[in-house]
Amino acid sequence: MSLRAFYKNADLLDINTIYSNDITLMLSTYGVEACHRSIVKEMNNVFGVYGIDVNPRHLTLVADYMTFTGSVAPFSRTAMASSTSSLQKMTFETTMNFMRETLVHGRFTEFYFFVGL
Repeated sequence: MSLRAFYKNADLLDINTIYSNDITLMLSTYGVEACHRSIVKEMNNVFGVYGIDVNPRHLTLVADYMTFTGSVAPFSRTAMASSTSSLQKMTFETTMNFMRETLVHGRFTEFYFFVGL
């Protein structure tokens, strides 16, 4: 589906309110910020169906991670496992497995802190 097809009928449709739950389509049509907002909206919709109230800041943080490169990065166990950061691997579902792997193989993550007043 192409949202651009709707633009041909801009006199009949309000093209400023067209929305799709296809985040890749939103990215290619409207850009990364619209894609980011779509991710937040869709996650909120999924949790809402189950009556789970999630602080919007948490959803925004996930969407920030997924779109910070300007494209859509997967947010899954497989994607986290391919990360080079041991701490990032531990943030998704299988914390103890990644912690064990990190300790057994002596992997570590360096931190650099910049403190300014």
